[in-house]
Amino acid sequence: MKKIISIAAALAVMTSMAFSTAAPVYATEFTYSADYIAYKDETLPDLEADHREFVKDGLVFNIYDDFAYLVSCEDTDITDAVIPEEADGVPVVGLTDTPFGYCRSLKSVTLPDTMKYIDWLDLAASSGKVSTDKTDGEILPTLEKVTVSENNPYFTSENGIIYSKDMKELIGCPPAMEMKELKISEKAEAIKDFAFAACYKLEKAVIPENIKHIHNSAFVACKNLKSVEIPSGVTTISGDAFFGCSSLSEVKINSKLEKIGFGAFSGCTALKEFNIPETVSVIGHGAFENTGCIETVDGIDYVDNWAVDGDSNSLKDAAIREGTRGVAEFAFLLCNKTEHLSFPDSIMYTLPLCYASSKGPAVTIDFSGHSIGERAFTGAKKLTDIYIYDRECDIFDDEKTIPETFKEPTELDDDLIIDSGSSDNDKISGGNSHSKSIQGPSGSELVIDEELPEEMPYTASPVITADEETKDNRVTIHGYIGSTAEAYAKKYNRKFQPIDEAEIVYGDANCSGKVDLSDAVFIMQYISNPDVYGLSGTAALHMTDAGLKNGDVYGGDGITPKDALTIQRYMLGLIDSLPEKE
Repeated sequence: MKKIISIAAALAVMTSMAFSTAAPVYATEFTYSADYIAYKDETLPDLEADHREFVKDGLVFNIYDDFAYLVSCEDTDITDAVIPEEADGVPVVGLTDTPFGYCRSLKSVTLPDTMKYIDWLDLAASSGKVSTDKTDGEILPTLEKVTVSENNPYFTSENGIIYSKDMKELIGCPPAMEMKELKISEKAEAIKDFAFAACYKLEKAVIPENIKHIHNSAFVACKNLKSVEIPSGVTTISGDAFFGCSSLSEVKINSKLEKIGFGAFSGCTALKEFNIPETVSVIGHGAFENTGCIETVDGIDYVDNWAVDGDSNSLKDAAIREGTRGVAEFAFLLCNKTEHLSFPDSIMYTLPLCYASSKGPAVTIDFSGHSIGERAFTGAKKLTDIYIYDRECDIFDDEKTIPETFKEPTELDDDLIIDSGSSDNDKISGGNSHSKSIQGPSGSELVIDEELPEEMPYTASPVITADEETKDNRVTIHGYIGSTAEAYAKKYNRKFQPIDEAEIVYGDANCSGKVDLSDAVFIMQYISNPDVYGLSGTAALHMTDAGLKNGDVYGGDGITPKDALTIQRYMLGLIDSLPEKE
């Protein structure tokens, strides 16, 4: 398994983000951290095949049957590196393991016409003492120029930036190149992995409209980058795209953005405000970790109208605030002290493993949202009861979406096993003697079982011992008769308990589990525009059958403005109670 060294070591400009992966990441935009770790690009040569070492002019190569890869440079004082076309009789087609990572004075690299495979981080990583306007002798990357001849069939250059031969993919910019404002060819459609990594002179990035894809870590560690403008054609900001851009204070999103990847803005401490477009349906793990725009309320971190993280050390009663549109991947992953978790009816998106815990007390979930997404509660090992209040809740159709059994308190409480539901083999696990701790791509610690096959994506299945199987440890799904919750329970033979109509909270028109002024507001919204807020509406909040019953608190003749006024008077203390229902 190839290990990409930390950018901290290679570029000496950021905090540690070391991780392991089966191969360099090239051709896809990742939003989920586990998918990034599991990815394997099968188009690359097999660098684990039998090979031997060969040294030529201070450059060290691994020689395979019919090709060679540059792996290191013995001369750490080299200033101009010229990579030869062949080594020991075979063509040099690629480089790996950041061969110039410790070359303190490297200024330029010349690529041979045979060079076919470039992981830009491996090529551009160099570090040395560089004087800037603000510092004297700061540790920064030194590479200023990469030369590629016109005869290379795979790559070309324009204004100092390397592109694919057809100019559609921007491969990389030398990190020490003089460029304060981004300049990209109009032919380019994608910015590839690490393309502008540690470009410390870059201050403004107005990404042109011709760009459709911003790949993983594209602008990672651009420490002086202050403003970014995302074009309308970009739908995904990939994992770690702006990780460690500590000066970034302004992000303008002009696109119909759909996904914000793991660690995308992690470490952007100067970013005090971030407006998430309503088109966004995915936010990956740690996308806003250590970012200035986080607002913490009752132990839960929010960015705009998304819940992105929970306090794993103290959060017992986790009540996501009303108006929250989505819950990010892994948001409540290790909240082992949580006993109760409630989702308001404004929730439209619940991401993979948004709640997952294998130890701690028994957990009850009150879910008033409109969608339980793929793998949302797969890893909830201590979940005993889930109440689903939206009769038409969109529950992802998979038997692992909601666990079948819960885990009793046992000595296994120190384990963490995460299962995506896509494979019975691939796991990220902790608490055993065969595992090792590493840093995830966005700085979060993951524990990878060394004995597991490399090709497996991550999953989440309950850990049940023979003794536990004799206990009544089936998760109970609570829902209304005729609801999607009942249909899900029947399809997968789950324990189901109908919600007694007596459990209806009168006045709770938006089915949040409580009566407050928002119910009065929602009733008036529904009355004024039933096409938008009605049963088949598309608004974030829409009236449910239960809401129609709950909101009819006065007169029994359907929802009217008088019901809203009565609820408002009750919440303001002008009346002692809501009218009793017959």
